[in-house]
Amino acid sequence: MAKTATPKQIIALITKRGFALVRQKGSHAIYADSNKTLIIIPMHARDISKGTLNHILKTAGLTIKDL
Repeated sequence: MAKTATPKQIIALITKRGFALVRQKGSHAIYADSNKTLIIIPMHARDISKGTLNHILKTAGLTIKDL
């Protein structure tokens, strides 16, 4: 069974990894770390889709088990 996550859960996870909010435009928040790696998180009321979640985790250097 695939795990899902809300935007709040993802933000809490990546901020622990050193990402900080750079800006927000509309319903998308953009986070960056010290290496200028960008992660775009859709700020919707529902869970993040599986493909988007996998991309965010891969970019942040995390796995699904880290949720």
